[in-house]
Amino acid sequence: MAIVILSKLKMHRRDKYFYVAVAVAVVAIGILGNAYHAFHSATVAQQAVAAGQSIGYSPLAPAVAAMIAVIPPVLVLAFTHGLGILIKATGMHIPTTRSRSTMLPQVWVWVWVWVWVRLLRKASSCAAKQL
Repeated sequence: MAIVILSKLKMHRRDKYFYVAVAVAVVAIGILGNAYHAFHSATVAQQAVAAGQSIGYSPLAPAVAAMIAVIPPVLVLAFTHGLGILIKATGMHIPTTRSRSTMLPQVWVWVWVWVWVRLLRKASSCAAKQL
């Protein structure tokens, strides 16, 4: 969301790109971390099954598990991008005076964003635990 707000401020382009770089790095780490964890877990589960152990489920192929685990961080990125487009499209701006009547809609947008991020993180951690 900082990127959306920064697009409305008069700042040097270099300063804006810092936040874009941070956002890209965080999403890349999330995607790679989920994919690695799922791939490794599926490999270990397949090795246990090959050794004759019963793990209680039929493990997925490591590549399939990694592709499934990448879905939650990609959805977080897509929802964040969609919300940014929505905020830009509605013309939401940073008010010069901060009265309660002008701050209330912005507060609800941030609450909505926070709830979605928490739900997606919970879904991501639950999906990773199941793999």
